[in-house]
Amino acid sequence: MDDRASSNRHLQTLAPLSVNDAGDFLENGNQPMFCLSPLGRIVWANKAELALLGYPAEEYIGHHISEFHADTRKADDLMSTLAAGEEVREFNCQLRARDGALLHVAVNASGLWREGKLVHCRVFTHEIGRQRRMEIELRDRAGQLEQLLTQNEALLAQLSCLLDTAPVGIAFVDTQMRYVCLNAAMASLHGAPVEAHVGRMPHEVMRSGGEEAEERYRRVLKSGQPEISVQDSELWGRKTGQRLACSYYPVSSPEGDALGVGVVATDLTGHMNMLAALREAQDSLHKVINNAPLVLWVIDKDGKVLVSEGKALEALKLSPGQVVGQSAYDLFGHLPAIQNLRKALEGETVHFTANVDGPWFDVHISPTRDDNGVVTGAFVVGVDITQLKQAETHQRELEGAFTQVRRLEGLRVMASGIGHDLNNLLTAIAGNTRLALMRLPPTAVARYNIEQIDAAAKRASDLTREMLACAGGTKSELQPLDINEFVNSMAEVLDLSLGSKIGMRKDFAPMLPAIRGDVGQLGRVVMGLISNAADAIGGEMGTITLATGRLEATREYLSKCAGGEKLPAGEYVYLDVIDNGSGMDEATQARLFLPFFSTKRSGAGLSLAAALGRMRAHNGAIMVQSTPGKGSIFRLLFPATDAAVPEAPAPPPEVSVPWQAGQTVLVVDDDEAVRNVAKMILEEFKLTPLLAESGQRALEVLRENRDTISLVILDLTMPGMSGEETLQELRKIKPDIKVVISTGYTEREVGARLSNQRPAGFLPKPYGPAQMRDILIQALT
Repeated sequence: MDDRASSNRHLQTLAPLSVNDAGDFLENGNQPMFCLSPLGRIVWANKAELALLGYPAEEYIGHHISEFHADTRKADDLMSTLAAGEEVREFNCQLRARDGALLHVAVNASGLWREGKLVHCRVFTHEIGRQRRMEIELRDRAGQLEQLLTQNEALLAQLSCLLDTAPVGIAFVDTQMRYVCLNAAMASLHGAPVEAHVGRMPHEVMRSGGEEAEERYRRVLKSGQPEISVQDSELWGRKTGQRLACSYYPVSSPEGDALGVGVVATDLTGHMNMLAALREAQDSLHKVINNAPLVLWVIDKDGKVLVSEGKALEALKLSPGQVVGQSAYDLFGHLPAIQNLRKALEGETVHFTANVDGPWFDVHISPTRDDNGVVTGAFVVGVDITQLKQAETHQRELEGAFTQVRRLEGLRVMASGIGHDLNNLLTAIAGNTRLALMRLPPTAVARYNIEQIDAAAKRASDLTREMLACAGGTKSELQPLDINEFVNSMAEVLDLSLGSKIGMRKDFAPMLPAIRGDVGQLGRVVMGLISNAADAIGGEMGTITLATGRLEATREYLSKCAGGEKLPAGEYVYLDVIDNGSGMDEATQARLFLPFFSTKRSGAGLSLAAALGRMRAHNGAIMVQSTPGKGSIFRLLFPATDAAVPEAPAPPPEVSVPWQAGQTVLVVDDDEAVRNVAKMILEEFKLTPLLAESGQRALEVLRENRDTISLVILDLTMPGMSGEETLQELRKIKPDIKVVISTGYTEREVGARLSNQRPAGFLPKPYGPAQMRDILIQALT
């Protein structure tokens, strides 16, 4: 009775909330709210409402609510509902902030009525987007916790068994005041089984006192501070004479989000048994903590470490309890993140991510307080997220690589299109110049100029091939090669390409395995590298060394090579081009193989990009080693093969012209200049040309001249009906018609695209009279 009388006297000393205090509570509360007149004008708004939308009071108060709604019909619906005397619950709408942004909010509102008249409307708003992000974050944290609990399933099972058998009543209530879990001791205090509690609220289970319990839970959730009270069991409808010590404490996620309230009810008559059970529970929890990827610190107000636990201490090369008694400022004062501890000791809850001398941690620091609310220290929880950070770094690297691939793919498409157009232009130029040279006498004054045009066309043709190689558009005809014999066969050409001041040295390893290579493509790669080496030496005396050998390449070694990212580990044959020239810095090496990048004023920037494209076509890679002032090494890596190197083929016999004058040849090409030069070449060979600018027109010409056309020269790439489609339709009209494919693609690529059609020959662009004559001999024989 004395305790109850004392409690009543204490309640009498509490003063009611004054009008000014209530106004201050509403004005400065965290819940955005405002009041509306019956006509829908805003007559008052608190600071949280103004901050949510970003308006000063003079631009918000006094204005009609529809001015701030993205959809004015929503404002009308809200006012109509309130005018009808109904309350509004979770009314979804969009409000326009001062900066123009649209906020998705939910509105709860009710009207104040006096003598049957609507006086004003009370409106509460909360932003839905922020709530959803919090829900997603809570789900993510729940997933992490579930994984942690799974890893420690055995320990948690022991802890669960301990709690179920403990004489202490323990329960957890979520933010909706519904029981999530409780043990048998707590259920027995309420006089109902455990299963009758889960998912229900206290007032739905307890015989009495449920509403008071819910009010206490809400108060603990709102304040974030634990409460302790001593109650008689009679308050819960159980006349057992027990005195119960009840503890209520808020439960939050590592990010500080409220999860609910924990309740511990202790029978003081069995106090000693309770202490033993708590010690056992603490031991089990200690085991869980020391097996979880966490660090837990309790720090006093001066920064001294009082508790240091958790398995993640291993990442910091610490053991549990090792730094107890030491200053956190001495341990981690060199880290910028230490400022967050100072903020927590000043009363602020902080959450941040920090690198702690290598490992990464997701850290939550909350201040601890005494009963008077004075900060007494801080509680620190750190989750080791090093692997997550490494995964994020790897993801960024993959995204950067993907961006580079897309950029190079765009260049490849562009180069392929330009190459096709250039081949058509060069066919017209080369065909006309060579026809002119055939028709001009050797003493003609203009002959020299035309020969220069023809030479320029050849150089332009080489540049076109470089562009296609750079874009990966040139397929190589791979055959077994001896790398030493291949380089020796180029010796004379290589010597002639160097000046008198530059010497060449060879250092070939004997008995090397064969490689698979295309002689023409590899010749261009080697010539390009030697040309670059000579440019690096400049006008000084120097030496270029060609060295060959074999090596067992690991994946780590290949990953450092250009083009070696996906090559398998194994035996490789290499060719080194070594110079003692000016060398390159790391920045230059990083851009070395980018299309159009060149260190030369007059360079096109395609040589090394094309070389890399050709090496990829050979399933090879390029390793570059260079130091400014000390020269460079370019190493070409080729997969070794057991295939035998074939003998050189015998020269083809002379073939006489097999056609008769007047035979008809149909030329199908969408480029007018190409059609015209083909017409002149055919007429030069005493043949009758027919021309078609498209596949559809070619079909019409063949139908009209079915019996006289002996051969069709067909462009592979045309708008509308493609070369493949045209070839199929031509053979439907005349199944035995001979068709020669003319294109800038290689014969191998054409064969792959026309695997079922088998053309009579292949005429690569650009071509001239000699190439046309050779293909006519082949096709008309």
